[in-house]
Amino acid sequence: MQETWKDVKGFGGRYQVSNYGRLRSLEMEVLCRNGKRRIVNGSTLKERINHKSGYVQYLLCMDGCKIYKYAHRLVAETFLANPENKPTINHKDENKRNNRIENLEWATYSENNTYNDGIKRRLIHTDIKKRTEKIDYKAKAEKQKKPIIQFDLCGNKIKKWDGAIDAARILKIDKGALRQCLYGKTKTSGGYIWRFA
Repeated sequence: MQETWKDVKGFGGRYQVSNYGRLRSLEMEVLCRNGKRRIVNGSTLKERINHKSGYVQYLLCMDGCKIYKYAHRLVAETFLANPENKPTINHKDENKRNNRIENLEWATYSENNTYNDGIKRRLIHTDIKKRTEKIDYKAKAEKQKKPIIQFDLCGNKIKKWDGAIDAARILKIDKGALRQCLYGKTKTSGGYIWRFA
């Protein structure tokens, strides 16, 4: 089958997807931060793997907004008819990285989950005990605590804390900003210097 390209819907002719599951941008005029316009050459976009789902995705931009789109959804919406209005796309060979049109089909949630004994296979590869036991999140967080030290801006030690979350909560400091200081990305957080003990 020869590779064919079609415009991605909703992006004003800026992007095209192929029946092989590849995506490319077309030559376009963009507005720069300094207010000037410039022409950007088209190119094949680099695929990214979503590490949570394992699916191939692409980063598209439109009107200053960045949007991640899954490759299989772009291919199916562009090349496959969906007369029954099914909500999901099934990979026939169950390879999430194979987004060629002949490997995709529209499916219901139950069809997608039970395809090729999918439920049985997932149960075999998953530790059932871990799926059914309750997780004590407080105990888990307690184990992961790392002691930290609070210094004033002159470098004088103020207090040793059991963990960053405790210090952030009591001092009403953003815990993300506190972590950035601990890992050396910023010098201070909440008017203090923070270091791991």
